[in-house]
Amino acid sequence: MSGRVGRGTRFALDGATGVRASRATAGVRSSAVLACQYGAQADDATVGRVAGRRLLGADLRVALIVDLAVLTAAVRDRCHGCRGSAAPLLVPRGTMPEAAGPTGDRRAGSELPEECGLMHLPTHDEAARLVRRWIRGADPRPLGRGMEGLVYEIDQDRVAKVWFGESATALRRTRAFYDALAGRPFGFEVPRIHEVHVVEGRCVTIERRLGGSPLADHVESGGVTVDEAQSTFLDVLSRLGTGGPLPEGRAMPVMDEEASLYDAAEDFPMALHALAERRVTRFRGVLEPAVEDLDKKVTALRGRLCEVDSGRRSVVHGDLTPGNVLVDAAGSPTAVLDWGFLTTEGDPVFDASVAASIFDMYGERALETELGLYARIEERLGCEREALLVYRAAYALVTANAYDAAGEDGHFAWCAAALNRPDIVRALLG
Repeated sequence: MSGRVGRGTRFALDGATGVRASRATAGVRSSAVLACQYGAQADDATVGRVAGRRLLGADLRVALIVDLAVLTAAVRDRCHGCRGSAAPLLVPRGTMPEAAGPTGDRRAGSELPEECGLMHLPTHDEAARLVRRWIRGADPRPLGRGMEGLVYEIDQDRVAKVWFGESATALRRTRAFYDALAGRPFGFEVPRIHEVHVVEGRCVTIERRLGGSPLADHVESGGVTVDEAQSTFLDVLSRLGTGGPLPEGRAMPVMDEEASLYDAAEDFPMALHALAERRVTRFRGVLEPAVEDLDKKVTALRGRLCEVDSGRRSVVHGDLTPGNVLVDAAGSPTAVLDWGFLTTEGDPVFDASVAASIFDMYGERALETELGLYARIEERLGCEREALLVYRAAYALVTANAYDAAGEDGHFAWCAAALNRPDIVRALLG
């Protein structure tokens, strides 16, 4: 098991089920990287706004170095696995008519978490105690820890996941989504939830163990070139985008929202814009100083989303990175995991735009990689550059404060920089 600091960090190795790693640590050095990677497109004043300062020239470079120390200290103090927030984790709780027992039986009157209450994150010893019943008392072998929970090996085919803060109702909905997803002929596996249990007030799921290892690891080891990895990445995007509508995806809540994306509107462009408006309203205090002409861009986004919508509908992963594409020894995709952050049904061009932008978020050649992937997506998937850029703006508005309400993390800086980027501004405003 291994994990790297950064937005693609994941701990779902050995074919375990997907767990989203903490992104409080993401982009600790991103302010400095952004100053370099957007240097050809943004002046120092623009980069200064991203860093939360109106500075010029050498003073900005010094300030960014100071920012790194501040961010590093903040990361060190954050709780691991709390959606990038230092606040106490909310764990749903309540009572439901029936619950599954350790062997899958249903017991009337058992307590199931349904409403949120405060609860500490489980230690390894606490979580291990909960899953021992499925491995005949042996010491559980941990496979990973991420934003959603702790994962332990049961056997070669199954894993147990101890959830930090998901309700049984939400997990049943996710189970139905995975069941529908598994019925599509993608040619690779997806997670499957076999059982949902509540043990000592915590949700525990028994899930299918996925085969393969992360594409990112193959690139890091030199077994797969970056070009080959991008080809595999595009292959996965193509399969997802041609799988057709998935109504079960419309029921999935996105990010930290309780309701489905489609509770606000029936069509994808309006639903996505409504989400962006809600996020801007919620985090205006930190977005406005960092994003030039914020209101003008939010208003323009509404019309532009309708104009660039391809009209096609498919499942949208919403968070596809080389870390959550599993491949075999030959580099062929075997599974896609880590669904749920921004998973829905929508325009596959949105998924392609997001995936291209987060393939390499904080590398020194991140912008070059993103633009290169856009070109390959245009050629292979038939997407238009203008649509990719408009969706890039939508993603930046929606997720800017996903991991830090105060906007002090690298992800916020990355999103704000995109919203001030000349090519994206032109796609929005003309």
